[in-house]
Order: sequence, then C-alpha cells, then structure tokens
Amino acid sequence: MSEQVEICRKKAAECEQAAIMATKANVRKSYANFAIQWREMAEQAEELELRQLALLQRLSSLSITP
Repeated sequence: MSEQVEICRKKAAECEQAAIMATKANVRKSYANFAIQWREMAEQAEELELRQLALLQRLSSLSITP
C-alpha cells in the first residue's frame, strides 16, 4: 500500500472520529460524507497503482522500458 492510500485512509478515520464527536447533526453528516469520500479516494488510488503495476509488468515482458 502506498503512502497516498495510507494518507487517504487516515483522513477517512479522522473524519469518522470527528463525526462521532460532532454534536450537531449537519456537522456529523458532513464528516461522515467526508469519510466516505476519503475511503473512495483510497480505493481509487489503490486501483490506479495496481493498473500501473500491471502495465509496467506487461511492458517489461515485451522488453520495452518506459
């Protein structure tokens, strides 16, 4: 897992904690939504990394260097 993915997951956890601590419903909902968005970004970053790795492996099998 890359640093970017870890950062996104950490931010998601921070937002989840902030949602738990929030006393106003609208603030709690906002933090919960932010957490969802951070988790989605983590998943997207992870997927992109896997695609990049697969592409690099294909290129190396063709003896082509980027």
